[in-house]
Amino acid sequence: MLYLGLDAHPAYATNEVASFGQHTLFTARLSQLDLPSHQSNFGLITTLYGVMDVKINGISKLIDNSSFLIVNRGSSIQVTIDHEQCQPVLLYFKNTPDDWNITERVYQATPSLKERIKNLSSLTESCSSFISMQSDAIVRSTLAEIVSLTQYSTEQSKQLAVKKKGTREDNFKKLATARDWIENNFAQSLSLHQLAQMASMNDEHFLRQFKKLYNKTPHQYLIDRRIQAARELLNTKEMSVQEICSAVGWESLATFSHLFKQRTGVTPGEYRNAEDTR
Repeated sequence: MLYLGLDAHPAYATNEVASFGQHTLFTARLSQLDLPSHQSNFGLITTLYGVMDVKINGISKLIDNSSFLIVNRGSSIQVTIDHEQCQPVLLYFKNTPDDWNITERVYQATPSLKERIKNLSSLTESCSSFISMQSDAIVRSTLAEIVSLTQYSTEQSKQLAVKKKGTREDNFKKLATARDWIENNFAQSLSLHQLAQMASMNDEHFLRQFKKLYNKTPHQYLIDRRIQAARELLNTKEMSVQEICSAVGWESLATFSHLFKQRTGVTPGEYRNAEDTR
């Protein structure tokens, strides 16, 4: 296992990252980073803390320590951090099959994966055989989780009922890209047409395929994502209900309260009061 600071990343010297002879991890504590666009090796990108913007094949995705991004070999990657204390982690794997092509979307990090990345980052390059075995075991278990996610994505894509495997998986990736955009930009006004364009589909086909895959329309998905964010903010008690309404993307407090009660059974104020009595 090779541990390097981000200043040693080969992207600063060339726009192509060659395959590494061993598993390689780049990490550093910093508040600014502009890692140039480059071709990536197969790897995993996340943070130990803080938020960074990862542009993959021209599409921006926000990554923090509760999420991670799988990057396929040959994909174009650019990483930016601006005035935010952050510790990015870029883990590249050696000797992965050439035909590995994982759906490049933002995955939610499980507690076990977060713990493994934390432990892996705490190890340093050493001749110690014990440390080498530790890091190797962590990498193997991380790859195993990635494989399980791939299998899950493959099974999920079968809901699209497209006979040709390549077309089905391509549609799944496009729909997942639009879904990730909703996840990261739910406070913005997002039209069906905008989302369909992100998925490179016409509006009707996108709407039909999205509903088939996620069992809800893009509009319903957006509302549910906003309600989820609102519940999290209500639990912190740092913002007023009106402020939360605006923060999650609604202009009308009445609309926010109606939709919140429709999905949770209580108004935002009742939800916060119930949290206080628990």
